[in-house]
Amino acid sequence: MDAFEPTAPQRWRWLLIVGLPGLTALLAHTCFTPRFQSNDDPGMVMLAAGYGLGPRPSPFLIFMHPLLGQFLSSLYGMSPSVPWYALFMLGVRLLAGMAIAFAALDRRSTLQQVGLVVIYLLAFDLSGHVCPQFSRTAA
Repeated sequence: MDAFEPTAPQRWRWLLIVGLPGLTALLAHTCFTPRFQSNDDPGMVMLAAGYGLGPRPSPFLIFMHPLLGQFLSSLYGMSPSVPWYALFMLGVRLLAGMAIAFAALDRRSTLQQVGLVVIYLLAFDLSGHVCPQFSRTAA
């Protein structure tokens, strides 16, 4: 057996680390209609996409580093019909959920540890997918 080949428990661990946050996002987008919680986010979408508040995509978004704004505005410039801001928020939330699952699930995870990750994802992360808000995602 190769030294870098994961064992069966490690495969299950990585499946849980990636799968549980993914299932939470899938549940949120299947059972609910995601909507922004405040008017800050639609304003940032309008700035990044270059409609309503400006003639072209702008990298100077409220509460966001200009490099991230440049990345989003260039994506909107290439393909304006894709909801890049919402996809960016979803990606950040998924990565954060995976980081929490990685920290909570060690190599010999118990059922209680998996249960705590599931409870966290359903109690706190699910609402962030249903009502995304930049402030909550950044925190």
